[in-house]
Amino acid sequence: MRTGGNQLRVTGLNALELLDLPIGETQSWVNPLLGHRAPERGLEFETAKLTPHLSWHGTRIRTFAGQLRITKSRGLNRYYGPWGCFVAHPVEALVVAAPCLSMWRLIACIDALLSRRIVVDEEVPLQEFTADVIDDALDLFPPSSPSVRRVRAALRAAYDQVWSPNETLTRLIALRHGLPPPRTNYHVIPRGRHFYIDLAWPDSMTAIEYNGEVHYTKRSHYEDENYRIQLLRESGWDVHVLVWRDLWDPERRRTWLDFLARKLGPPTGTI
Repeated sequence: MRTGGNQLRVTGLNALELLDLPIGETQSWVNPLLGHRAPERGLEFETAKLTPHLSWHGTRIRTFAGQLRITKSRGLNRYYGPWGCFVAHPVEALVVAAPCLSMWRLIACIDALLSRRIVVDEEVPLQEFTADVIDDALDLFPPSSPSVRRVRAALRAAYDQVWSPNETLTRLIALRHGLPPPRTNYHVIPRGRHFYIDLAWPDSMTAIEYNGEVHYTKRSHYEDENYRIQLLRESGWDVHVLVWRDLWDPERRRTWLDFLARKLGPPTGTI
């Protein structure tokens, strides 16, 4: 991955996968529901994931390899990755990948950067990413670049303390329907037990819990989750539990949005 003055690194979607950021497909109903435009090269997403994408910094390289993308790096930090490779800085990788990613996926990736320490290889965490750190990294890119503008827009919509992309999507749906901003992974201590509520509106003791696959495929998670929700309800929280179908099915989605509207007051705007 290094020849003379060249410094090669994995970038784009390949790097985001190695960084364990939540890229992925976007179902056809998501962009219209959120009012987002489809990404410029969204139809190329699967092909781009399967095409090795490297960036170079230093002396320009020549390559005769087919089925390989080489682009110029902005010179941000690179990190040791698996199998002896280097991985591009996550902000650089996001800018490179932005044309293939929907806006909500970009927001979910930045939520993850703000909310957890990223580990590339050998259990060594990267620096802590704050909104200022990400913003400073974006300053190194051309401000008029459409990809840079999209990543900046995603940064403005991102939250910290978000631990799954479906929590991001649930929050975005609620906000799109004019509901007040929630607190994310809000810390509560019912009966001396420490819990975190996925989306919370503390003033009205209203909560949304999103249960993903792990909550119903592992018995211990299922049992712990039921106990946790019962304690929350006994301590005064009105908890509505969601699964994936509650996001995409219009009738079921309306049920929990109506629940939030009753608890939080009329939406400020609806779609």
